[in-house]
Amino acid sequence: MSKNMIIGSTHSFLSLKGESLQTLYEHYKIRCGYHPDLSNVPLVVLNYDNVLSPKEEPLVSECRGLVLELDTWKVVARGMTRFFNQKNQSKENNNHSQPQIKSASLFSSSSSDNVQSHSSSKDNDKDQTIPKEEEEKLGTLSVTGFNYSNYSLEVKEDGTYIQLFNYKGEWMLATRHNFCEDFCEGTSDTNRMTYRDLFISTCGGLDLNDVCKDLDTSYTYCIELCSPFNQVIQFYDQPVLYLLTVVNTQTGSELSIDQVDAICLKLRKRKELKNWKRPRRFSNFSNQEQAFEFMNNYLMNRTEPQEGQQNQMSVEQRMRVEGFVMRDQNNERLKLKNPYYLMLHKMKYRGWIQAEPKLLVPFVLFFEDYKFRSENMKDHATSKNGCELLSCSSSSGSKIESLSNHSNTSFIKIMKNFYECDFEMEQLQKRYHYCVTVLNKEFKQLVSVWKEIISEYEDIDVETPNNILEQTPQSLKSRTKLFPFIELLLSSRSDCQSHERDTLSIHALEQVMKNNGEMVLSQLFSSQQQLSAFRSAVLDYHKSHAPHYCIPNKKFKILNTGLAQKKPHLDKKTNQYKVQCFCGKPMILKRLKRDFVQYRWCHCGAAFDVMTYKVGTLLWMCSSYPQCLLNHMAHQMDEMFSDEQIQYVKGQPLGIPCSELCKILRLQIHEIMAILMKKNNWRKSQCYSLMASWLNVEKSQAHVALFSIETCLFVIQKFFDNYSGIY
Repeated sequence: MSKNMIIGSTHSFLSLKGESLQTLYEHYKIRCGYHPDLSNVPLVVLNYDNVLSPKEEPLVSECRGLVLELDTWKVVARGMTRFFNQKNQSKENNNHSQPQIKSASLFSSSSSDNVQSHSSSKDNDKDQTIPKEEEEKLGTLSVTGFNYSNYSLEVKEDGTYIQLFNYKGEWMLATRHNFCEDFCEGTSDTNRMTYRDLFISTCGGLDLNDVCKDLDTSYTYCIELCSPFNQVIQFYDQPVLYLLTVVNTQTGSELSIDQVDAICLKLRKRKELKNWKRPRRFSNFSNQEQAFEFMNNYLMNRTEPQEGQQNQMSVEQRMRVEGFVMRDQNNERLKLKNPYYLMLHKMKYRGWIQAEPKLLVPFVLFFEDYKFRSENMKDHATSKNGCELLSCSSSSGSKIESLSNHSNTSFIKIMKNFYECDFEMEQLQKRYHYCVTVLNKEFKQLVSVWKEIISEYEDIDVETPNNILEQTPQSLKSRTKLFPFIELLLSSRSDCQSHERDTLSIHALEQVMKNNGEMVLSQLFSSQQQLSAFRSAVLDYHKSHAPHYCIPNKKFKILNTGLAQKKPHLDKKTNQYKVQCFCGKPMILKRLKRDFVQYRWCHCGAAFDVMTYKVGTLLWMCSSYPQCLLNHMAHQMDEMFSDEQIQYVKGQPLGIPCSELCKILRLQIHEIMAILMKKNNWRKSQCYSLMASWLNVEKSQAHVALFSIETCLFVIQKFFDNYSGIY
């Protein structure tokens, strides 16, 4: 897609066609965030929806943190247009999909064989960190303009994308979603820090106008803010500002790499701005395959020839590297992603419910060793001529011992950094250990079959794979679902010139399995029956419970109202809502940085489903979280219900916070309402009118979020008394 097609598309839509931000959303699902001080700073930031926005539209690609002045629609800040993943290139322009990095090679010590020679460019620093923010899902656009004959790679930093720009003489900041007034996830509730605060702190506390006193006001400066306080997947010890590029705000043209290097170097000469850096860069790539090979070598800690030393990254650090940005001479970009980063990212931001075998098995293969220990150190399996063929080492034996007994594997350590409460980690560990157990069992069976096959031959070295496989009875083959790995082992030995006995060892068999994760998944975790067995084992659902709430017992014991002691109220001094949790602690308004997944519990004590608060949801959470997991919904936008004439503001709490039991009953009322609305073609307001008549209150007082336990039970009973066939 030509950048000329992109620049100005949004301005044309809004100004020349007389459209509005509302129609922009209706047509293209472009979301907007307003400046918190609209009366003085009438700005809006526009960003596409990763899933819903049409990917082929030029206008959508332009709306990647595009800042406009309201009503005039003048462009105030413009960053890089949307760019996509290398693996999603069109077939005519890309005959190679992004390779799967094998577990056996990614985390093993490797030699420097076949490493491409490329030059490394640094910002005159020896302490360059290696690491960006995964706010985008995998793109699917076919890009045909990328020049593979001459391009460079930049390490994809893993933080928060920020744009620095000037508006009417004042320097300002914006993310792709707001104007940096949002709070960083990694700061404490008692010392909350906004992204603006973090940016200024990283600049030595300087005022923005002071930081930017030598910068050209006609440009937008695209930056990646990385720190321990806004961690995505990659970890940073200290805050860093990576200057990614500099874009002409009106034309969309970018400064050259050398010009951006010079700007960053000039900023760094001021001691307060020592944390400004450029991403680590590698140049002189001339074809597609070199990028894939370079990423593999980089993630495997292979030597970079131009430096003569290794990247000293641990297994965990390599797994967290997001990948690279491919950039040609025309500033066209593609993303080259580390697949393990993507898997970690999905489990962090979409919650433990996403941790299914297709995401977990690669980590099991990486981190779990299927070792053999012998009680007498000599329990070797031998062929009839006495050759030790199953030996992995001098201590090989017949007893499998997996690391599944240790809950502190590297994978679990990584995820502990992302999940705050014990409940989430318990769910994740249960799922991980299920996969470990299945693999343990099947690998043990695989070894048993392999021993029996080998024991049948006087000299297996001279046997052909076809002979061995043809003479192996079907009853033996069917004893393990992993028999195809024996076929692979024999086939690989046939293809290679070396016939050393190590190629028939258990270690070799294990490596074949580790190198073929897709086959492990297809054999053990792909069928509907296998997936059902997994979910049945790891989900805390009560097997006999219906997929909905129970009808409450009429003798339901009511121990308290279920309501917080103090109702939410607006503090006139701060113009902020004060909200108290049912436990008595203050509640804090948060915008969820990741999906928040909980079980849906019935008042009978059984779990029967899961419920997910999606990323971006405004939610009041107890200040003692994760000790107290209670939360309370907030209005997601400024809104007025026409039949009530009451103005609600964004972030305002809905009703009164309550206990866990009260919330369960409130959710049951919403479930009943949804059933009746669908069945009778009702509007929601009709349900509220009905409840108001039963309670003899104004309609504005019949909102479920105001109900106590006693009121909930009364309303639920009324629904069942008046309407049959709800469940």
